[in-house]
Amino acid sequence: MLLGAAPDGGVSAPQLAPPARRTPSPAAARRRPRRPPMASDDDLEPKTRCGRCQQLGSRAFWYSMGTSPENEGSCRIVIMGWGFLFIFMAFNTTQTILSTVLQHYVGSVSHVEYDLGMASLMIMYVTTCPSLYAIPAVIRSLGAVVTMMLGGLCYAVYIISLIYIWEPTVILSSAVVGVGQAAIWVSQGVILTSSSDEATRGTDAGLFWGIYSASGIAGPAFGYVVYQGIDSQGFFLFASVCTLVGVFIFRLLAKRQRGEADYDGAEAAAAPLRDDDAEAPSGAPLLGKEQAKLAGASKELGAPEAPHAWLRPGWTPEKAGVLARLSPFMFFIGSSDGFINGAFPIIFAPTAVQEGAVFLVFLGWGIMETFGALILSRFSDTLGRRAMLVLAVFFYITAMVICYFLMAVPKGDGDQKELQKFLGPVWFDVSWLAFVAGALFGLSDTLNNTQAYALIGDYFATPPLNVDAYAAFQLLQAVGMAFGFGIPLVLTTEWKHRAAIFGIQAATLLASISGIAMLPANNTIGRRHAPPE
Repeated sequence: MLLGAAPDGGVSAPQLAPPARRTPSPAAARRRPRRPPMASDDDLEPKTRCGRCQQLGSRAFWYSMGTSPENEGSCRIVIMGWGFLFIFMAFNTTQTILSTVLQHYVGSVSHVEYDLGMASLMIMYVTTCPSLYAIPAVIRSLGAVVTMMLGGLCYAVYIISLIYIWEPTVILSSAVVGVGQAAIWVSQGVILTSSSDEATRGTDAGLFWGIYSASGIAGPAFGYVVYQGIDSQGFFLFASVCTLVGVFIFRLLAKRQRGEADYDGAEAAAAPLRDDDAEAPSGAPLLGKEQAKLAGASKELGAPEAPHAWLRPGWTPEKAGVLARLSPFMFFIGSSDGFINGAFPIIFAPTAVQEGAVFLVFLGWGIMETFGALILSRFSDTLGRRAMLVLAVFFYITAMVICYFLMAVPKGDGDQKELQKFLGPVWFDVSWLAFVAGALFGLSDTLNNTQAYALIGDYFATPPLNVDAYAAFQLLQAVGMAFGFGIPLVLTTEWKHRAAIFGIQAATLLASISGIAMLPANNTIGRRHAPPE
């Protein structure tokens, strides 16, 4: 050891030579895990221009959808809405042109000429009804996201079967898509409820329905092009690809889980709400004060402490009564959809020359439905659900009055001259009033659907009530649609049957209004504007 002189004349500390650095062998380097460097706050921001552009583009996308990346619930609703847009852009257009493409089909097995498209739609809605009894158990077992993906795959199977028409596969896939219809819509209601709360449920329902309703714009536009001569086989191939894209978008929902509070957990859906793990409608755990408030609200509604033997677990007579009051409204939504898609086109376009205008009228229907979902539904959380339903009733009655006059147009050799004389200018071989009625039907339909989801979410926010309530909604809606499609088969849309046709619609509308009027005042509107306690 060498000693050196310090600057002050003393003896410096001993100086040691640095140890030799050992170079690890290649085998040891492969075995040793490499520790990642500690990341600072600055490292979290993208350094490259491409990274910053991606971040800005992502934020621009979410803000354009009416939400922000930090709002996890709304982001889930946006993702779900885009999946529905792709699937139903394909399916709704397929449903519209199916009876035209397969109107005079000669069965390869039955050897009978019949409308295979109409038979396919009938099988579809018949199988939807019993499937709704099994779907809640599937959701409790697999979760809402997985069930929704399986439902989307059922739609893909159905559309793929139409690329090369073979009678047995079309009939079998029609039954499959009936199961998928039950799966995808009940799961949609569950995810919508778990991703929102009472203060924003009307806006969130409008956000989803607005994105979904854009399929009513793109779908009829493609349908009109197909009607003008594009090969239907190519369209079904394109529709199949769109459906599979929608299923992939559903897969993105699994990457945005809400943790233990998410309803996708099977354990949360398997048991009724308990005192020790109660959750708010938004999915967040309730604290002691909020939990006591929820218990007090249940007592005010007269909820019994012991469950009734004739009710499913988690249900009370009061909740069953609310569902019974909502049932006529749920049935009316389906029957009105059946009337709009079944009788309405026959009323304003009774001749083959006018069939092409059907797509254009429903294009206006889709545009106004999107507008109503994105704009009008936002007032649901401030003005109230009933105010929006009053507006929907006004739109629907006005459209029905226009249909009454459209049905009164004389039919004969001079149709166009009589039509122009009786109802004004003609657009695309139909009266301009048909476009007005289609737009009003679109506004009414979007308000009815968004407020139905908001009301169900208000009264049945917690599992297992929300799964059962949405299953009941889809069941009654499917029965109503079958009823609406059946009216033109029993009563031909002629002037002599006008009293029965419009009387049935008026009766279902009156029943739904009565049920809504008898609902207890349980939903809290405008909570976001309330002062903090």
